[in-house]
Amino acid sequence: MEHPIAIEFFDELYILHQEERLHMQQKFIKLKTLLEQICKDLTRDEPMHMSNLFARISYLGNKKKLDKRLLWQLHRVRMTANRVRKRYYTPDQQEWLFAVATVTEALSILYAESNSTPLDIPPKLKDIRPERIPYQVSAREIGERIEKIRVVVLQKLEDEACLLCVEESAADEETVKVRYDVPQDNLEYTTTIHHLWEGAQLNLLDVYTDESGCYVPRHFVVEPDYLVDVTAVAECFQKSGVNTLLNLNRKFEQTEATAAMQLGNVANFFLDELLNESVQDPLNFEETFKKTFQQYPVQYSAINDLQDKESFMKFYQRAQIQFTNIRKVVREDLKTEGINEDNCYIEPSFISEKYGFQGRLDLLHFNEKDGEPHFDIFELKSSSSVPSLELGRDGMWVNHKTQALIYRMLLQSAFQVKPEQVNPSIFYSSVNAQNLRFAPSVQSLEKEILNARNIIVCRDLQLAQSPHGESASQVLRLISERKFQGAPPFVMDKVRHFEHSLRSMSILEREYLFSFVSFIAKEQQLSKIGDTEFRQGMAALWLEGFDEKAEAFNIFYDLEIEENHADAEKPHIIFKRTNEENNFVNFREGDIAVLYPRSSAEDHALKNQIFKCSIVSITKDHITVRFRFRQRNLSFFNLHQQWALEHDVLDNSFASMYKGLFSFLSETSKQKKDVLLGMEKPKRAPLVTDFYTEDVLNEEEKRIIGKALAAEDYFLVVGPPGTGKTSRMLKNLTANLHKDPQQNILLLAYTNRAVDEICEAVDMAIEEKADGERKFIRIGSEFSTAEQWRPCLLDKVAAAAKNRAELKEMIQKHRIFVGTLASITGKLELFKLKDFDIAIVDEASQILEPQIVGLLPKVRRFVLIGDQKQLPAIVQQEAELSAVKQEELHSIGLFNRRNSYFERIFNRCQENGWEWAFDMLTHQGRMHQELSVFSNQSFYDNKLTTVPLPWQHATLSFDKVDQENKYERMLSEHRLLFIPSRKKSDDKSDKINSDEALMVVELVKAVKSLYLSNGKGFDPLKTIGIITPYRNQIAQIKHELEQAGIEEADKLTIDTVERYQGSQREVIIISFCANTPFQVKNLMSLTDDGVVDRKLNVAITRARQQMIFVGNEELLSRETIFYRLIEWVKSRDGYIHEEIPNMLKHDFQLPKERLSTGVELIPEDVAFEKAFEKVVYNVVQQHPATEGASLMGADDHFLRNIVLAYGRTIFDEPYEHEWEQFCFSAEDKVNAYAYFNMQKHFYSGKYVLGQIKDQLAETLAKWSNRLFFFDIGCGPMTAGLAFNQVMQTTRKHFVFNYIGVDHSQAMLAKAKEFSEQDLLERTTYCSLVSRLEDINWGYVQDCFAQPHVIILNFSHVMEVFTLEETLVYVDVFKRMMSRFPQNRYYVVYQSTLAEQESYNYKHFLERLNSNYQILTNGKAQVKGKGCSEVLYDQQEEVYYEWIAL
Repeated sequence: MEHPIAIEFFDELYILHQEERLHMQQKFIKLKTLLEQICKDLTRDEPMHMSNLFARISYLGNKKKLDKRLLWQLHRVRMTANRVRKRYYTPDQQEWLFAVATVTEALSILYAESNSTPLDIPPKLKDIRPERIPYQVSAREIGERIEKIRVVVLQKLEDEACLLCVEESAADEETVKVRYDVPQDNLEYTTTIHHLWEGAQLNLLDVYTDESGCYVPRHFVVEPDYLVDVTAVAECFQKSGVNTLLNLNRKFEQTEATAAMQLGNVANFFLDELLNESVQDPLNFEETFKKTFQQYPVQYSAINDLQDKESFMKFYQRAQIQFTNIRKVVREDLKTEGINEDNCYIEPSFISEKYGFQGRLDLLHFNEKDGEPHFDIFELKSSSSVPSLELGRDGMWVNHKTQALIYRMLLQSAFQVKPEQVNPSIFYSSVNAQNLRFAPSVQSLEKEILNARNIIVCRDLQLAQSPHGESASQVLRLISERKFQGAPPFVMDKVRHFEHSLRSMSILEREYLFSFVSFIAKEQQLSKIGDTEFRQGMAALWLEGFDEKAEAFNIFYDLEIEENHADAEKPHIIFKRTNEENNFVNFREGDIAVLYPRSSAEDHALKNQIFKCSIVSITKDHITVRFRFRQRNLSFFNLHQQWALEHDVLDNSFASMYKGLFSFLSETSKQKKDVLLGMEKPKRAPLVTDFYTEDVLNEEEKRIIGKALAAEDYFLVVGPPGTGKTSRMLKNLTANLHKDPQQNILLLAYTNRAVDEICEAVDMAIEEKADGERKFIRIGSEFSTAEQWRPCLLDKVAAAAKNRAELKEMIQKHRIFVGTLASITGKLELFKLKDFDIAIVDEASQILEPQIVGLLPKVRRFVLIGDQKQLPAIVQQEAELSAVKQEELHSIGLFNRRNSYFERIFNRCQENGWEWAFDMLTHQGRMHQELSVFSNQSFYDNKLTTVPLPWQHATLSFDKVDQENKYERMLSEHRLLFIPSRKKSDDKSDKINSDEALMVVELVKAVKSLYLSNGKGFDPLKTIGIITPYRNQIAQIKHELEQAGIEEADKLTIDTVERYQGSQREVIIISFCANTPFQVKNLMSLTDDGVVDRKLNVAITRARQQMIFVGNEELLSRETIFYRLIEWVKSRDGYIHEEIPNMLKHDFQLPKERLSTGVELIPEDVAFEKAFEKVVYNVVQQHPATEGASLMGADDHFLRNIVLAYGRTIFDEPYEHEWEQFCFSAEDKVNAYAYFNMQKHFYSGKYVLGQIKDQLAETLAKWSNRLFFFDIGCGPMTAGLAFNQVMQTTRKHFVFNYIGVDHSQAMLAKAKEFSEQDLLERTTYCSLVSRLEDINWGYVQDCFAQPHVIILNFSHVMEVFTLEETLVYVDVFKRMMSRFPQNRYYVVYQSTLAEQESYNYKHFLERLNSNYQILTNGKAQVKGKGCSEVLYDQQEEVYYEWIAL
């Protein structure tokens, strides 16, 4: 047997090789993508992390024991592709042939069961090889030191004190040995070596080759792409020694703001202000101190040791001392040190892949000495405890000294300078003299620093290593008093708290903790370094080449400063966009970003200072970014003409998840914890029936609001698309809760856009203003808040307060607080100021469990509003990794950690019948009834109804239609359309389909014309929306719209489905852009039961009036959900039977035209109809549940789509519908399928077989009419009956051997019924089996003693098979052909696919006999008799082939 996945990869490789329209660079980039997919597939189940192709190839080479030559070749292909990506290199033909041959050979070995018996290479790839090896092999030389070498660890050779490694840029085939425990060189890294694992990546620094040819590095850096914050390592260095467990313990500490911490914030604020101070206009302490209230309003109001007057006055005095000392240092000491304020930079950030660090300095000074750059670093420390400068002491705490040294390493790495060119100092601001303490370079301390960093990284990755939490359990149990001997008392208190809390947890709680800690760690790991070439996280800043970033639209480049206000009170820069190729980018307003100078192709974020910023606005010509800190010095910006922006990643979301998870388990009462975990039922209270509303509510809405108001613990509201969960439900809940003056209300959502909608709903719900100006307070930042709600921001409230008492009073006046989950978890001090009675969380189904469980115990009760069948929470790890295996966690309904808390608790409520704790809105007011059918039936159990609004049931009406314009006619007649596309091999990326993009343009033009000519108006933000999965396709569509001269091109929303949730348009166009089988899988986001595709659900519920799909039917139909969608459109007569290139020429028939022209009418077959009426029609009509239009208890759409899945159901499994309270037995399902489909398949089969009957009859005459008809996927024997009826016209009493194969026993039973009617001759041999091995091969063999004609019939079945199943048929029939070569073999193939020949069918033919001959083929629109009035049941387009093998 062949391997089905390998076959698909072989196919992709051959198609790429044959493609002549792509240039060599594009082909190499696609080849690398293919190689990445192969390696990712082969390492999918491996527990260790591999962040890139280098690591995966190295790991596979070691695991599969690949020949050194092949391993070297694979790395050469990878390195060549990297050169293409990063250095604009153009490979020659020999390099291409070498690459194809290498990947071909690797496929044959990697997917084989053993290296000794590789898979057969397809003939089409066998002879592809270079005339010569286009690379030279060179040996390593002993010589001078090498600054840095990247390797992957294959094995630890402990007896030799060596690591066996593969070098990333090696030019030879050999592995390398790396020596450790070498005195004077790297003995300090013993602990690092102990933690290493197979597949780990290392940077070897300051390396030389010893006499035995081994590498000897001075430093080891583990997983250098995993950046660690400078302070995370520095704080592990204490007077008692180095303890990396301090970092681990801090992950779970719920840090409470103190006066000392707040003094640090104030001191840093003073430094920023005083660096910008003008001597002529000096700052006033009191006024400057007042400004800090606006910066930190909640902290001032909530910190315990600032609440009484005496404590606050002490704080005030200490702040004044800080202000005075900082001013003195800025004005006097810095000048004494030769520091020029004009060359100072505030809060500059740096990252270093060399050392694996990232950090932000307080103050950096740059100058030149003797023609060389020199840097001075100043790190501000406001602590009142300052070490003395006694003889022999450097006057710095060890953690501060460590921090200064790491900053030096960062600058050395960024600017490629020597240690003596960087002078780090600690600035102690609480002392009156000798504030600046210089930190000299200490090599031994550098080794300790890197060793500590490595251990932190290893522990972080160990937390993520086991998907079920075993590794997390081992790591967390290291936090114990024994491991912290000598630590300060306040540290020991925290360790004891953690250890005691862990010990006090139940078994289930510990499993819950370990499991989610592992999950969070994996998410953090992926956000930093990714796990494939496609997802490299933060490391993409340096791992991806410019072309890759540009192609993925992940970089703004060639930006030029137009207005520089970095020194303003609200520091920002307005950039001009100068490059048209950069017109489309994957950035949104509010995104956080990394800004750096990029004047040449070699510049990237590692090579200079970077600025962390937020994007304030994006227009066609400009982009504005805002900085966190003012920059006194603008000279740095003037040095560089061009700039680049890339995405940034914040770690603080992971930190809050760790802390929230642990605080939930350690600080919540047992009763509340059990309820929140779903172990105990929530309290039940009487339904509230008397409540206030200004809306006209239906009975369902009244019931749900009443249940929510009555909730004692929690209430869950499921809000399907268009049911008004925010505009009506949240609004009315808030209005009623606000009526009680004792209620404080917290309103949350996951995204800022949803919070803006909440603000709007609250504004409508509440009349009175709490402080005379505002109805609520919003927590968040200015540039992530819609303009009309900015006056409600907390910092605006603080700015209006004259003093702290007034600020507290204003906060107390307000009873409604609104914000994103992230902004609220970043201001936990708020819960000290406000005792919230209730929290209402919108978008709850997009929030992960560890993101919210730490917050929920802080409110008395909560309402979660969401829909688990729409877009889920954003998770980077794959579903297999986030799945839960522990039975204890299954007992609380936790099966996959990627699912939201909302979904888990909703399922618990349903399972346990806690109906008082949940409900569902079912009246949708968004979609026309016809558009809602598929989503309603497929995803919502047919529970949704229309509001109803008059337009939801109206017919499509356009009075003025250009009859010469087929697109206008098409759109005026159909609400639903599917336009089939094909892959265009000359598109430079698989994430582009230019034909689909061009079709979208024609559709937009037609919609615009129709709407304008019919007086409906055309608003690009309301009329039409375009959804597509890839940024590349978004850019392609935008480009084509602009090329077509559509004025509104830049205003139309063309985006991914993730960006469309919550939006709606009159017309939605979906470009699937599926060009490979792998992409189709990635289009879906299935629920755990595999029933609901959440992405598709959101996509198809955005349209109000019309919905148009454009996609590759053959590829999409491999997945049942897409197949059902396409069949649904076909059943609505919305399928366009034409290829896009012809449509673009306006050369196509509309559906109604096809129904009336060019149709083959097949005369009624009286004998078949008589049998059909008896065996199918009467059975269905006489079914007890059949009544009027309801067949067997359900409408025909429900039957086709849900019960039958348009023929792809598992027929032998009965269908039970709890809500509708009906059941379909296996027999019922077969009868329903035959009722809808058998007649049209029978008549189309008669037509097809009629095209070959004369030739077949002639052949049979030569073979004495000996015939076997193997009917694969025979169903109720449809093709067999059609064959019999056709051949009866060629010869009276036609007799043949019929073997029908079908997986379904119920289907075979129906076939048997048909076989017993008066259709077949009595002497016809008829055998019906469910498996090939059940065929009576003894009888077959006896018959084959004489030559026979063999027909292998495949009618409407190949597209249902998996490739694996197809290969089984190949194997059986190939052996039959080999054993009985005297027979004459034919294939009859029928399909309704626009792609004509299905993927599986092509493979079937090629592998059965690659020299097959097509005798007859064609396509026809066939119509016969049907028992339904729906044309879909009477008529179909069929493609057919008659093949001689």
